[in-house]
Amino acid sequence: MQFFRQVRKTSINKSLFVFHGALMQFLRNLFGKPDPTRLWPRLDDQPVPLLDLSRPAFGSIVFKDGMQAAEFLGRPTKTMITARCLDLTYPRFIISFEDNMFTDVHVYFKSHTDEVICEELRLTTGMVVTPGSTMDELTARLGKNYDGESWEKYGVLQYTFGNLILEFVFDEEKMELDYLHAYLDFV
Repeated sequence: MQFFRQVRKTSINKSLFVFHGALMQFLRNLFGKPDPTRLWPRLDDQPVPLLDLSRPAFGSIVFKDGMQAAEFLGRPTKTMITARCLDLTYPRFIISFEDNMFTDVHVYFKSHTDEVICEELRLTTGMVVTPGSTMDELTARLGKNYDGESWEKYGVLQYTFGNLILEFVFDEEKMELDYLHAYLDFV
C-alpha cells in the first residue's frame, strides 16, 4: 500500500512539474523574454566607438563576439528580442546579434524620427565619417566600390575589408549620407 501512495505522489509531482514548465513557457511567449541587458549600467552620452576595419571590431566588441562583450556600451535605450536575434538600440547606432554572435552595426547620420544622429564615426584608416561626408570624399579615401556593379546610382557605396562589408547609404533625393551598415559576410 505504501508503494502505491509513493507512486501516486511521484506522478502528481511530475504532472505539476510539467504543468509549471508549460505555464512558464506560455508566459514567456506572452510577455517576451527578459531583457538580457537589464543589469547593465546606464552610460549616457557615450561617443560612437571606433570602427576597426582590420580586426574587425566596433570599439572593443569584435564581430562574432557574444552579447556580453557589448556591456561596455552600457544599457541600450531599446532591446528587441526574437527567436534567434537581438538588436540593441543606442542613441546613435544599433548593434545586432544572431545566435548570440555580433553580426552587424548601423550608425545613423540622418534622423528618421527623433533619434540622436552620429556627428562623427572614426575608422582605423584614420578617416572620419560625418553627416556631411559625400560620395566623392568617401570614394577618394576608400577607393572605387569593391563591387563591379554600379550601386552609386542607388546611393550606396559598398566596400569589403576581409569578411567585413561596409555600406554607406545615401538619401537618393539629396544624396546626403543617411547611415553606415557594417556587417560580416559569412560566405
